[in-house]
Amino acid sequence: MDNSCLICNQWIEQELSLLEILCFQQKEFLLCKDCEWALQPIKSQFCPRCYKVGEESICHDCLKWSEKGYQVNHRALYVYNGKMKDYFAKYKFQGDYILKSVFSKKIAKIIKNDYKGYVLVPVPISQKRYYERGYNQVEEILKSEKLTYTDLVLKREGKRHSHLNKREREQSENPFYLNKIEKTIPENILIVDDIYTTGSTIYHIYSLLEKAGCQKIKSISIAR
Repeated sequence: MDNSCLICNQWIEQELSLLEILCFQQKEFLLCKDCEWALQPIKSQFCPRCYKVGEESICHDCLKWSEKGYQVNHRALYVYNGKMKDYFAKYKFQGDYILKSVFSKKIAKIIKNDYKGYVLVPVPISQKRYYERGYNQVEEILKSEKLTYTDLVLKREGKRHSHLNKREREQSENPFYLNKIEKTIPENILIVDDIYTTGSTIYHIYSLLEKAGCQKIKSISIAR
């Protein structure tokens, strides 16, 4: 069995508790201690609407979205720092598919405990991007924990949001549309994304679902 860290490839020293040893419990080690310590969970001093760190109240971005009639209701697990950037570079752009397992259990536990009754809608990628990458990174995280989701929203071809600046993202036209195969619009929807940056992706999907008749829309991402 390969005991190297999934992010940095450093050898992982496995430390089991006495209980785990006595009970022959199999523990899965995915990251080395250095990478685990470098990942920064969002725990305090963040915007109550979008989890932007360093904010003591509703942030400027969320106030701007409020002016458009959109009240953000988002939750993020980690800060998008250098180590998280390394993770997504390998998982999304270098095709390191096994990295889907790093955060899958944590996000699945939160969804099961805190979002009961919500239908999961992963943020889609365009067909071109799917053929290039071979998978939708958000869908694979949900699949790895056997979480049911719906392909209610699809994405048109267009310029990557990662190539747009903040103003371009906020002013871009809605690249998403409803999947006609899905006849029923759920009342409660949880949009699942990988990274929350400006909020424009979530906003576009939110506005689409709201117009379609969805009553309650929340969102969650791995990083912010």
